[in-house]
Amino acid sequence: MRKAIFAFVLGLCTLVAGLSVAGIARADGVKPARLVVDAETGKVLVADRANLPWYPASLTKLMTAYIAFSEVSAGRLKLTDTITVSAQAAAQPPTRFGLKAGQKITVQQAVTAMLVSSANDAAYALAERIGGSASAFVGRMNATAQHLGMIGTHFENPNGLPDDAQISTARDIAVLALAIVHNFPDRYA
Repeated sequence: MRKAIFAFVLGLCTLVAGLSVAGIARADGVKPARLVVDAETGKVLVADRANLPWYPASLTKLMTAYIAFSEVSAGRLKLTDTITVSAQAAAQPPTRFGLKAGQKITVQQAVTAMLVSSANDAAYALAERIGGSASAFVGRMNATAQHLGMIGTHFENPNGLPDDAQISTARDIAVLALAIVHNFPDRYA
């Protein structure tokens, strides 16, 4: 049941990815990418331009979550650890959770705000807590993407705010989503 639900969620992510691409006017007339994968088997059910580069927007937060879950699994971070929100994190443009500079939140609260509300400020604060700085964290995001085999992905920030250099593919997002499900089944809920 859990994997069936994930397959549905992965399909929705793919739909969102396709809509993101569809909203971008392409001079070359290329249609949006789409990809649906069976979460249990990894079998590709539907693929259409799955390696087409596109702007990942808030799907970027899946990598931020993946790294946070990696840190928790390795014992270097606890969900109850405190994050002090920096002025730079608090200043991230919407969608925001409304965090204030100096405010203290837990890692769990940051992860929840990031994944449920797509909170850019929470994603940035989490990245600073884990990486020491957002730029160091982005370096880790890119190294992790390469390690997972996400060969068409490059990150510039931890929250998916617009940046022409931040790109991914439907295939790479599927790789990341499957890695989250398979590597961190205890974090699925």
